[in-house]
Amino acid sequence: MALHLRSLYAGHTTGMPPESEWLAAAYKHGERIGEAEVRTAGEPARLDLTPDRTELSADGTDLSYILVEAADRDGVFCPLADNPVTFGIEGPAEIARTGNGNPLSFEPFRDKQRRLFHGKAMLIIRTRAEAPGRIRVTASSPGYEPAAVTLRSKRK
Repeated sequence: MALHLRSLYAGHTTGMPPESEWLAAAYKHGERIGEAEVRTAGEPARLDLTPDRTELSADGTDLSYILVEAADRDGVFCPLADNPVTFGIEGPAEIARTGNGNPLSFEPFRDKQRRLFHGKAMLIIRTRAEAPGRIRVTASSPGYEPAAVTLRSKRK
């Protein structure tokens, strides 16, 4: 299988230029069998929150893992972002832990703030026992468009 790259930015020889697009195509026996587009990110402009699920049990032990990512104005992931993010929770839940995968970080795991590492962080929330309801999670950072996601805890 051969891999061919076709740059959409001609004449650049020192790596991918800012905000460029590349197309990778896979060939087998001369026939194109697949392709993927790669886009470099612009300046970080917003935060995105992606929960592992939105329906939780109101038992005081159920957790939701919420991925936090920095993105540019077009929604492209920004792997170099390392700014601090502040979290807020409204409703019957609390911060169980925060993390970012940085082995050199001394930030406390139960803090409401966490610095991004390679553009990502993780927020883990825990429901409150016998307290069903709407849970609104927010994330903000100076200079970034904030993010919010709504979860629900229910009695089972």
